[in-house]
Amino acid sequence: MNFHSMEQKLSKSMESLQEHEIASLRPIAAVFAEYPMPCLAESFNPFKNLKRTGKSALGGLLINPLWMPIFYMMGMQMHEEKNLGVLNRAIIGVEQKISPHK
Repeated sequence: MNFHSMEQKLSKSMESLQEHEIASLRPIAAVFAEYPMPCLAESFNPFKNLKRTGKSALGGLLINPLWMPIFYMMGMQMHEEKNLGVLNRAIIGVEQKISPHK
């Protein structure tokens, strides 16, 4: 939900900014476009995430079948962390461009 709210706030704020300010925020907007975060209904649906389901089933077979839901949730978490890491790097890049060099 936080990822989606950040995306909405950025798009709303970009509507009222000047062109040079929008140009500096474009790398962040590009991250939201390139790495969309699915809604929770899609994330929890194992039929829409067959790769994650397969990896969870494999992990469950190797360790314990009761751990399959745990592995599935860990896969969701890793996907979200990857997207947030890319977003964080984009934000740091924009901050470094904007801030004066010391």
